[in-house]
Amino acid sequence: MEHACPRTAWSRTSSPESQAMLDSAREDTQSRSGITAPSSLPKGTDFSDAKSLDLTPGLTTERLIHHAPTRTPQSQLHWRTPSLLLASFIAGLIAAVSQHCLYQYLHLRPEDRESTKTGLVLCGRAIAYLAKVAFAQCIILCYRQRIWRTFRTHALSIRSIDQLFSGTEDVSLLVNWEAISNAPLVTVMALIVWLLPLATVIASPSALTTAWRPEVDDAFVPVPTLNFSTESYNNWRNTVQLNDGATKKSLMYYNTTDPSGALPGWFDYYDQPSVEARRHVWKNIFSSPLEILNGAFDQEIARRKSCGGAYNCTYSISFIVPGYKCEDVTDTPGGLFNKSVLVPEGENIYYADVQTGDYQRQQFDKFVDGSVGVPIGDIPAHAGDFRFEPEVWIGYAFNTSERLPSNSPFAKNWTHTYEQHIARCILHEARYALEFNFTGPACQINISSETLKPVLGFDFAQTNDGILPTEQWLSPRDDVAKYKKTAAYHAVAEVFREILQGEIRLTSPIPGPTYAMVDSEITKTSLVQRNSEPYPDFMKRLEEQFRNIALTLITHDFLLVTSEESVPVHRTQYRVVFIYDPVRLWLCYGPVIFLTLVVLLIGAWTIWKDGTTFSTGFSRILSTTRNPTLDKISEGACLGNDPFPKDLMRKKLQFGSVQEDVKLQDMRNGGGGYESVGHCAFGDPTEVVPIRKGILYRGLKSARES
Repeated sequence: MEHACPRTAWSRTSSPESQAMLDSAREDTQSRSGITAPSSLPKGTDFSDAKSLDLTPGLTTERLIHHAPTRTPQSQLHWRTPSLLLASFIAGLIAAVSQHCLYQYLHLRPEDRESTKTGLVLCGRAIAYLAKVAFAQCIILCYRQRIWRTFRTHALSIRSIDQLFSGTEDVSLLVNWEAISNAPLVTVMALIVWLLPLATVIASPSALTTAWRPEVDDAFVPVPTLNFSTESYNNWRNTVQLNDGATKKSLMYYNTTDPSGALPGWFDYYDQPSVEARRHVWKNIFSSPLEILNGAFDQEIARRKSCGGAYNCTYSISFIVPGYKCEDVTDTPGGLFNKSVLVPEGENIYYADVQTGDYQRQQFDKFVDGSVGVPIGDIPAHAGDFRFEPEVWIGYAFNTSERLPSNSPFAKNWTHTYEQHIARCILHEARYALEFNFTGPACQINISSETLKPVLGFDFAQTNDGILPTEQWLSPRDDVAKYKKTAAYHAVAEVFREILQGEIRLTSPIPGPTYAMVDSEITKTSLVQRNSEPYPDFMKRLEEQFRNIALTLITHDFLLVTSEESVPVHRTQYRVVFIYDPVRLWLCYGPVIFLTLVVLLIGAWTIWKDGTTFSTGFSRILSTTRNPTLDKISEGACLGNDPFPKDLMRKKLQFGSVQEDVKLQDMRNGGGGYESVGHCAFGDPTEVVPIRKGILYRGLKSARES
């Protein structure tokens, strides 16, 4: 048997008969055609300086050749490479679509956990890497098919052949003009492989970014509000517990005729404002009530409670609380006093009467010792009744900075004109609407109000000094709920009236000195100036001061009047969310998919034209370099180490059929003869001829035929 593809110049036959038949065929063909078989080496090739090489096969070589399997190399199409081409392209498409689906899923999705956010981003990058690998694999497989066609059609230097074999791994191919000019399509394929990471691994993940975005929704959230009706049904015997174990506090203290609440005809009646009410009012006096309100709602805990989380939000609440409504009665006759008490006629720049007809704290003459106001003896019919709510009458005068005319009757003591006013303020029920706007670090509160009706007042048009008739008095025995609610209003107003009570006298500048003599707590408020003179807009300031005192009750959750109400809250939350730009992703993948598809079609066309597939592994190098010419020209460089001989690197080779000098009967005619003696290998361009599709080249008859 003859060895299929001898590596050296010698050949071996299985029998003398076979060798004789082959020699006879060669001689017959040459005699008929007049063609002399070409030498395997081109003319002029001189190897005189090369070291002699003993190519005589030894025992080991003889044994390997003798046992070598019989093969029939032929041009045929194998399923593996086309399948890998298609599978890798489809895998790249799946990876690209998967990355799109992942990013689409993450679009506008918030993620506060940094570890999860990082993991999702890395997952997208991993998919992009898989897409790169798949598309690159498809292009590389096509690249391998094309370089073998290039080797068959162009004679290239060994340097260029080297770089073409490693073009997808060695970027130096892109600067080799010989390779570029002879194999432009192959070079473009290699360039695409090198640029793939830019489009897939680097650029495509940029389609997914993060940004601050508002998260908008509407929800019903329990928010703090005020409800004085809770005082109406409060029984001090039964405490209301808070979550921390403390008890809710009332705005007033009660006395009672029966601590057990069991005797017939018992009732609770108003005693005085509670400590909590006094503390709250004074807290607002010593600081701006609106600052207290804003300060309470600026805290993050208040934001979370009001907005239902770390949101910006807006919502509105409304409730009914007490409020003073003032009017100027300077020139109205029949008041509690007139402007004669004010400078320059009198000596006061501030004069207040706020306790006329006030509720008498001691309703009985005698009490049981140690009791909570339990009376001794018979209880009067109107004990504990609210006869009316005291009105606030305040006279004030302020310096207008206008000098008195010389003919003024007051010019002998005063130098400037003082404007006199008398304010009458009645306690009303008022509906307040508050719009809370939690935006950024602050809370804006817009307040609007509507005055409803007087709490309980008297009418100067009536007799008996204007006091309401007894049938209109508010008794603790009859309408208990209304009585307790009115008592809560009265308690807050009582503390405020205590601050307003009193007077401020001013000595005249002539003969001087002039100074203020204060007999009131009013100077501790923002209703008067530093020189103790009331502000010109005193009435407006008084209304706002008491309004804010009432509103800031909402900041104390330990009071009975504070509660929660579920209201619609429009809220927004700025969160870091994923932002996906599909256009950017497909601008990266679109060209990649298109170019890969074009390369795939070129590769498929090449495979179809060649009728077979190729690879670049060592096995292919082994089988395509079996040429005595290559053995001779590579003598002295068999180690393959650097630096490689430059003259050898410049040697041009071409892949084709070597020594195809005998044509036997066509195997396609059903004959069982021998193959052509042609052998496919790299060789000098002068010793190779093109490989023909469908022709069997040097080898033995198949084992099956044998």
